[in-house]
Amino acid sequence: MCFDAGALDRTLGGETVSLRADRCLYWPRKRVLFVADLHLGKGSSMRAIGLPVPPGSSAATILRMKSLTELLQPKEVVILGDLWHARGSRSAEVCEAWMQWRTSFASAVTLIIGNHDRRSGRCASDLGIDERQEGEVRGPFTLFHHPPSSGPGPWLAGHIHPGVDVIGRGKQSLRLSCFHLANAGCVLPAFGDFTGTARIRLQPGEEAVALAGDRLLSIRPTCEIHNIYYQK
Repeated sequence: MCFDAGALDRTLGGETVSLRADRCLYWPRKRVLFVADLHLGKGSSMRAIGLPVPPGSSAATILRMKSLTELLQPKEVVILGDLWHARGSRSAEVCEAWMQWRTSFASAVTLIIGNHDRRSGRCASDLGIDERQEGEVRGPFTLFHHPPSSGPGPWLAGHIHPGVDVIGRGKQSLRLSCFHLANAGCVLPAFGDFTGTARIRLQPGEEAVALAGDRLLSIRPTCEIHNIYYQK
């Protein structure tokens, strides 16, 4: 395994993409920024049913998106599903924070519709979002929310919320979100601040690129790290 600060470049479909510690994948040649699984309004929808969840996670997620777009100046932001968490997620507060960013970012925003987006209903046209179905294409990349079980690559997807347990020599462990590169594609980490993980085994030939603060850690099955974790 090896550390790298900030970003790691990988080649997918003959194109160089940058896996970034700020939970996004950037395609520099076309200036397209990919993120997945924001789950905006998850906290507010849980508070609405009486669960004691503190506010602020959606605002923090949108603020990070604003910082990213100001830094990278992409021509398009593509959200690989689950922008929203539930039908009750689009509170006035969340929509206002979204529109403050959307007003400052004049380029295209495309949403590949995910399972939570379907449950929450279609986006209002004034939110500045172009909704598309899974299978949308950008250059060599086929875009999904649910990672495909088979088929030609390269592809990009979300849904899984991948993460990996990093195990130290003293058997202590720390769970980190990660990118999962496998089967000619890449599953992105959840961009949202209020998400979780569950387990899957990292197979030979695959790679996890874990997010360790502002650095990245490349993990392959030959290392002492054996399990990659997912949330469905």
